[in-house]
Amino acid sequence: MWFSFAPMKPFIMQAFDMTNAQWKALLILNVALTIPVHTIIGMLVDKFGPRIVYSLLLIISAFLCWGFAFSQTYEQLALFRFLCGFTGAGFVIGIRMVGEWFPAKTVGLAEGFYGGWGNFGSAVAA
Repeated sequence: MWFSFAPMKPFIMQAFDMTNAQWKALLILNVALTIPVHTIIGMLVDKFGPRIVYSLLLIISAFLCWGFAFSQTYEQLALFRFLCGFTGAGFVIGIRMVGEWFPAKTVGLAEGFYGGWGNFGSAVAA
C-alpha cells in the first residue's frame, strides 16, 4: 500500500500533472496520520486483541486504498493518501503478535526481521 507508491511516481505525476512539491507532500501525508493512530491502535489491541483489530484495520484500509486508486483530482489523492496513514498502524499489531509468537530469547531478533525487512523492501522498490 505504501511501498508500491514510489515505483509508480512517473505515472502518478503525469496522470495528475503534479509538481515535485506536490509529490513530496504526498510522500509525507501518510506519515502524518500514522503517528497518532499508532497509540489508538495500540490501545484497541490491548482491549480487543490483535486478530480482531488487525482484521478491522485491513477491511477499513481496503476502502481507503480503493479511494486512493480511484481518485480523480490531486486533492482526492492527497486526502486518501493522508487517510491511508491509518493503515501504517498495522505495524503496532504485528509487533505485538511477533512478541507473542517467539520465545523471549529470540523475540528481539524476530522483531528486527519484522521491522527491518519491510524497510529494506521499501528502499529497493524506490
